[in-house]
Amino acid sequence: MAAVSIDGTCKCPPRRSMGEQYSEALITHPLKTKTLTSFVLSALSAIVSKLHANGGKLNADTIGTALRMALLSCPPYSHFWYPILDSISKNPIIKTIIDQLFWRPLIIAYSFVLMNLLKGKTWKQISDTLNKDYAPTVKAAWRVWPAAQLLNQVVVPLHMRTVSMDLVSFFWDMYLTLAIAPTEKGDGDDGEAGGGAVSGGGG
Repeated sequence: MAAVSIDGTCKCPPRRSMGEQYSEALITHPLKTKTLTSFVLSALSAIVSKLHANGGKLNADTIGTALRMALLSCPPYSHFWYPILDSISKNPIIKTIIDQLFWRPLIIAYSFVLMNLLKGKTWKQISDTLNKDYAPTVKAAWRVWPAAQLLNQVVVPLHMRTVSMDLVSFFWDMYLTLAIAPTEKGDGDDGEAGGGAVSGGGG
């Protein structure tokens, strides 16, 4: 119940903005908040990409793709990775180099393998996809993620770094869906990205 002053006016606590409430949730419930954020952003990214690819038609295939992408991307692995990076070095450039040479290729490989397993591919098919698309995808990632990650390390507080990379991943996921999917259509696939993307904080 709100307190009432002597003159009868209500001393209500100031309303907090959604941004303030979200920032607090990142501190009080970090894993739950980051997981939900990654899930929603990845699902929206996949839906936008599929709608663009199939002429704006929302169907079961589009929704299925969105759910698979969201489930793949929602584990907030970077919630654990960024503190490890901070323990290795406080230099943003060094942290970015380590992230891009180790974490980025690893998370992309994970994306390719798990997404194709979810699509029912055999290990032979997954190996073929990796041989064809993995290296180009890593090279494409290096055009985007080093600058984004350096900025993330320099200006974003630790507890918000995973979320800031999720926002970059929103567009990265769309790139993967649009750029990689056409290479699979000739194989009778469903047009879903060969690798998918893991946000989890941009991985």
